Amino acid sequence: MFTEELCKAVASQSLVAVVGRSGSGKSSVVRAGLVPALRQPVADKVWEIATLLPGSRPLHALAGVLLPFLEPEMTEVDRLKDVHKLAEGLVAGELTLGPVIERVLAKQPGTDRLLLVVDQWEELYTQAKDDEAKACTTRFIDVLLAAVDTAPVTVVLTLRADFYGDALGHRGLSDLIPKAQVALGPMTGEELKDAGVKPAEKVGLTFEDGLPERLLDDVGDEPGNLPLMEFALKALWEGRRGDRLLHSVYQAMGGIKGAVAQRAETVYNKLDPAERRAAERLFTKLVRPGDETGDTRRRAGLDELDATESALVRKLAGKDARLLVTGRDPLAERETVEVAQEALIREWDRLGTWVDKVRDGRKDQLLMDDLAEQWREHGKPRLSGLASGRTLRRFELAGPASELALEYLRASRARRRLGQLSAGAGMIALAAISGFLWWSGDLGLSLKEGAELLLYRVGLHHPAWIPEMVDIPLGTFLMGSAAADAADADPSAEDNERPRHAVTFERGFRVGKYEVTFEQYCASNERKCPNVFGRGRGEEPVIKVSWEEAKAYIDWLNKSTGKAFRLPTEAEWEYAARGGTQGRYWWCEDQEPNCNMIPDVANCVVCKSRRILYGLGERTLSVGSFAVNPVGLYDAAGNVQEWVDDCWHNNYEGAPADGAAWLEANEGNCGVRMVRGGSWADVPVDLRSAARAGRYVPTRDPYLGFRLAQDLLPSDP
Repeated sequence: MFTEELCKAVASQSLVAVVGRSGSGKSSVVRAGLVPALRQPVADKVWEIATLLPGSRPLHALAGVLLPFLEPEMTEVDRLKDVHKLAEGLVAGELTLGPVIERVLAKQPGTDRLLLVVDQWEELYTQAKDDEAKACTTRFIDVLLAAVDTAPVTVVLTLRADFYGDALGHRGLSDLIPKAQVALGPMTGEELKDAGVKPAEKVGLTFEDGLPERLLDDVGDEPGNLPLMEFALKALWEGRRGDRLLHSVYQAMGGIKGAVAQRAETVYNKLDPAERRAAERLFTKLVRPGDETGDTRRRAGLDELDATESALVRKLAGKDARLLVTGRDPLAERETVEVAQEALIREWDRLGTWVDKVRDGRKDQLLMDDLAEQWREHGKPRLSGLASGRTLRRFELAGPASELALEYLRASRARRRLGQLSAGAGMIALAAISGFLWWSGDLGLSLKEGAELLLYRVGLHHPAWIPEMVDIPLGTFLMGSAAADAADADPSAEDNERPRHAVTFERGFRVGKYEVTFEQYCASNERKCPNVFGRGRGEEPVIKVSWEEAKAYIDWLNKSTGKAFRLPTEAEWEYAARGGTQGRYWWCEDQEPNCNMIPDVANCVVCKSRRILYGLGERTLSVGSFAVNPVGLYDAAGNVQEWVDDCWHNNYEGAPADGAAWLEANEGNCGVRMVRGGSWADVPVDLRSAARAGRYVPTRDPYLGFRLAQDLLPSDP
C-alpha cells in the first residue's frame, strides 16, 4: 500500500515530497492515510501534526497553524495580531522556525516530533505573480529547509507533477526533492477496487455482472480519475434499483469521465435564469487560468461575491450538489469557497467555455487582487505600490473583482491623475487650480467646496455633498405583484402593480446609498433650499422638491463633477430596493410574524407612530436611520417616497423588460411621474417593495424626495 511506503519515507527523511498528477489522490493519501497511521499507538514516535495551505501569504499561513499550539487560550482577535507578528519576524529573519517548533512540542507534553503538512505546494507558484510575492515564496522555502536541518520537524508536501520543475528552481529543494520524492502513480486495479468497489459491497450494495470490471477498466491507469470515480459511484448509488447498481445508469451518465460533468450539468439545469448567470460569474471566480500548467482551482472569499452568488454557494455546496466546498480563512477572518474537485475544471465543458471567454481578463483580475493585497499590507500608500501605464490600462479593461481591488484601482487612477496634474507644474498648475476654484465659485460653491471638488476630480477625496453610490449586481427579477387569483398573490396589491413580469439587467448601474440630503441638495444653490419651517436639515433627506427641481439639481451636479448622475428608472428602483428578495417587504419572508415592521432603531407598524413614541413629531430622520438592505441601500422604505424617471402608467402592460425608463406618454402626456418607496407618513401596505404611485411633476410634499442612479461603464472606478 502507498500509505506504508509513505510512512517509511517519513521515518527516514525530514522532508518528503508526494508528487502526482492532479486528482491522483495526493491530499487524500496524506490526510486520510499517513496522518491516521502516525496517530496509531503502535508508532515509535508521538507526533504533533499541523496542516496548512500556503496560499498567497505562506509565512502567515505557517504562523496561523503554529500559534494555536503556542497560545491555545488566546482570543481570536489577539491571535490574529500575533500571527502577523510571528510571520513578520520570520520574514525579517528576526525569528527562526526551529525554536518555535521546539516550543510547540514543549507545550504538548509527551510529543516527540512535529509533522508539518504543506498541502497543494503548487499554490506557491500559481499565486506568486510579482517579484515581491516570489521573494516571499523563496523566504518561506528557506525557513522550512533551515528547520528540517536542525529542528524536530518533518515536512511533507504535496505537489502537482506539472509544477515539479518550478520546485526544482529553488536550489535547496533541487538538492533534496529527488532524494525525498515519493511519486504517486496510477493505482493498481486492486487498489482501485479497495478504494471504490469494496466499500460499496461492505454496505450491502451489489453490482450487475461485469459492472465493477467496466468501472475499473474505465478508470484505467490515468491519474486524476480517482475523484471522478467518486462521482460515478455516487451517481450509480442514486440510480440504484433496490440495492443493485446498474449498467444502464452507468451508460447514461457517460461513464467515469462523464460523471462529474453530468452532475454539474444536472445541477446547473435546475437553476433559474438569474442563478445560471450567477453560476457563470461564480465559477469563473473559482478558477485560476493557467498557460502551460493548465487551469487550477482558486479559493475565493465570500466577501468577493454578490448577494445572488452567495446564495448560490449555499445551494451548490449542499448535500444535493457537492460541487463547491466552503471553509474559513482565519488570517483574513473570512469565509471561503472553492470547487470541490479540480476534475470539475477539466471535465465540465460549460465551465471551460466560461473560463475561455474571460481568460485574459481573469488573469489581470487575479494579478490585481494580489497587488491590492500587498498594497493593503503596506498601509495603502497613496504614491507607491500602485499600478501604472499599460498594467493600469489592462486592469481598467478587466475591472475589479473585489472591493479591495476596486479601492486599489481607484487609488492607481488617482495617482495617474495626480501625475498628469503635476506634469504642468509651476505657474501653469497654479493658474489651472486658481481657474478651477474660480469656475467652481460660478457653480455656487464655496472656496472650501471648490477645493474639495478639485480633489474629488483627481480621485483623492469624496466630499460629503456628493452622494455616495452603490454598485448593483446584474440579474433578473420579477417586478410587481402576482395576479389576484395566483397562489402567491398579495392581497394588499393594487391593480397598477400587475402583471408581474421578468426584467433582466444586462447593463451595470449604480444607485445612491442614501437619499439625497439637504446638505447635498443645498450645495447647488442655498437660496433654492426648500423651506421646511425650522425643521432639521443637514443629513435628513431633502423634501419638498419637485420632479423638475430634482432634475435641475442633477444637471448642476453633473456639470460640477463631470459625472453622469440621473434619476433611477422604476425597474432599477424596485430591483435595488428588493435586494434579491421577492416577498412583500425586503427585510423578511412573508410568513414571518410582524413582517410589516421596519428594521431600524425601533420597529414600527405605522412609521409616524414611531416618531410620536420617541417624541420626534411626524417628520423624516437622518439618512441611514433604517436598516441596510442586501445590496447596501439605506432607507428603501420608511423615510421618504422617491421620484423616479418613468412616466405614469396605470399597469405594466407593455412595460420594458430590460430595466429602461418607460417614457412613452400614458394617456397623452408625461406630466405625472412615478414615485416609489413608502415614507414616514405611510402605512405598511405602502411600504411594500412593489408599491407604486404617481405624482404631478410640480408636486412638492414633505414626504417626497429622491435618490440618484448612474450607468456603470467598464472603465468606471
